[in-house]
Amino acid sequence: AIFDGVWQDFTADRVGALLHPPLYQLRKLLRGIGFVEPVKLIDEHYIINVPVKSDIHEIERIIGSTKLSAHLVENMVELYKGNFLEEEDYHWALSTQYKMKINYLNLLEKYALQEMDNQQRIVELCLVKMLELEPYNEEFVYYLVDFYGRTKNLVKLVGVIERFKTVWVEELGIDIPDKIMGIYTEYMIRS
Repeated sequence: AIFDGVWQDFTADRVGALLHPPLYQLRKLLRGIGFVEPVKLIDEHYIINVPVKSDIHEIERIIGSTKLSAHLVENMVELYKGNFLEEEDYHWALSTQYKMKINYLNLLEKYALQEMDNQQRIVELCLVKMLELEPYNEEFVYYLVDFYGRTKNLVKLVGVIERFKTVWVEELGIDIPDKIMGIYTEYMIRS
């Protein structure tokens, strides 16, 4: 694959001659920093045998944690920029994208509901991120309205309702669910 993209105008012999010096340098460099067998040739394919730290591995590690802290959750919110390989449009990645997103949203929801009255800045980050990923999820809207009501942040409370009125009523032609309007009205009356 690299041959086709980089050296498409060369013969296989010439490509081999061009490939070996950089591979030698790469092996030498990686061995110099402690990797035992950093480049392998398996079935006529070169494989880089070096562990790589990636956002997805870090998110999976946090999702698998038994004890979540505000710091871990905040880190996970910052790391998740979108679905796994969404920009590449690989069909084989769809299952992984779906599972990762569901696990991610479940963890954010669980943390937000557990810490609603304690870690308010992190809870808000979680709830906003949840709605960013699932903008039509009624439960997530409800949680955010409830959160802003509990924290007496009336500006953001009204802002959430106005934004969802625009999306749901004006763009989709559906009413905001009674459950959401009920809790919104309750918090507005209390203020």
